[in-house]
Amino acid sequence: VSCVGDRLRVLVSDSAAVLALPESLGKQFAAWFRGYCFMPNTMVDRITGQVEGDPTIPRCEPLPEKALVIDGFGASPEASQLLDSLIGAPGVVIRREKGQLGKDLAIKLRVANAVHTAMVYVMALSGLAVTARLGELPGLQEYLSALFNDDILPSLVREGVSQDDTVRFNEEWMGRLKLPLDHSTFFVSQNAVVKVGERLLPTIRSNKGEGSRAMALALAFILRFLTPLEETSAFPEEASALPEGTYAGRADAPAGPEGGEYTPGLRLFPSGLYTFRSPTPPKADGTVPEALQGVLGDGAKASATEAAIKALERIPGLKEAATPKLLHDASVLYAEMVKAPAAKALKTFTGTP
Repeated sequence: VSCVGDRLRVLVSDSAAVLALPESLGKQFAAWFRGYCFMPNTMVDRITGQVEGDPTIPRCEPLPEKALVIDGFGASPEASQLLDSLIGAPGVVIRREKGQLGKDLAIKLRVANAVHTAMVYVMALSGLAVTARLGELPGLQEYLSALFNDDILPSLVREGVSQDDTVRFNEEWMGRLKLPLDHSTFFVSQNAVVKVGERLLPTIRSNKGEGSRAMALALAFILRFLTPLEETSAFPEEASALPEGTYAGRADAPAGPEGGEYTPGLRLFPSGLYTFRSPTPPKADGTVPEALQGVLGDGAKASATEAAIKALERIPGLKEAATPKLLHDASVLYAEMVKAPAAKALKTFTGTP
């Protein structure tokens, strides 16, 4: 939750108990609340693995440099004294200047979160159901490196974020991805359209709508994951007669024994079949999967490139922010993924035989 301190203050101030106070007492409470209650905005890094056999117990691993970042700008003397007592605590960072926390959030969202988004769809399509297997997909790490160097890093530096801090954060994050986190790639793949807007679109906007081939690949991988199968009547019961906004897709490779329910109501089947949700975005005339219907299969009824452009334009803000070239590049790459496994695009990208 972003701006959690601001939200907590509003929730308390607007709570029924406070609003029901007599006017004089309400004013006293408001003055006390403003003067004595410190609710800072924070950034928390809670991504961790789990011990084998018990998902409720986190795995021991190196503590991130920014496990907890606290915004101390504008804190009262009493609150500042409390924050001073936390200086030097492992993983705790105190920010005193206005706007510093915003830069920390931008780095997290557009480096760690964006890299996660860029990798999970092609991994899921390739039958790699957990993120710890990223080393098994040739070209994946080179693609992620290109996305960072060609798109993410320049955009953040342009906005005044420290290049050294951004590079160091990315190096730490890429190292953590190689740990046995065992996050489900299908679980992380949820809310794809929203994640484009939150994690990739800010970088595209900052780069004046332009995007490298790596950014085009990231968009194409997402579209391929969101491409629905036309006929589901012959599928298992859990993948047929799906509710509105839920679709069935098929990966390029079987998931093996790692199937099952990856979140309530959505399943991954050993054959590579999976179900996913994608509701209609605000102000769009349909869902992204609906724009991609009729593309998969030998009897494809629609042009993959035209369908991709239509789908990309349904992602809120993307049509207005991205250049026509970026949308075109993503649509061409998507059309290639419809004909051949998505992982092949990684090999082409890196020149791997």
